[in-house]
Amino acid sequence: MNPNEFLKSVDKLENKQFDKLKERMSSETNLRLMHAIVGIGTEAGEIQDLFKKKVMYGKDIDRSAFVDELGDIMWYIGVACNTLEISFEEIMEKNWKKLSVRYGKDLTYSDTSAIIKNKELEKAAQNE
Repeated sequence: MNPNEFLKSVDKLENKQFDKLKERMSSETNLRLMHAIVGIGTEAGEIQDLFKKKVMYGKDIDRSAFVDELGDIMWYIGVACNTLEISFEEIMEKNWKKLSVRYGKDLTYSDTSAIIKNKELEKAAQNE
């Protein structure tokens, strides 16, 4: 496949049902989630840039900037939580249950456990 053929296949496969997309995006829930998700991505990129400057250019960690960006991420997570009526406690509890299955109750990290995951058991533990 050459680049032109690839672009033609992209154009052919793209969802162009713009009336349906417009209708879906008129939903308050979808607009709020879009705001949260784009915001999380944007702020994550800003943290990546701070880390890049440390590693690539030898700059000191700007703790204050990290705190600001992490706070912004938490704010956007809050928007998503409010939109979906999810509490921080629910997120933390389900994450703890998932990681407890993956790494054991004492949460001891291992490369093997990080790579080989039992998604079904993790999901079942989250739903207990």
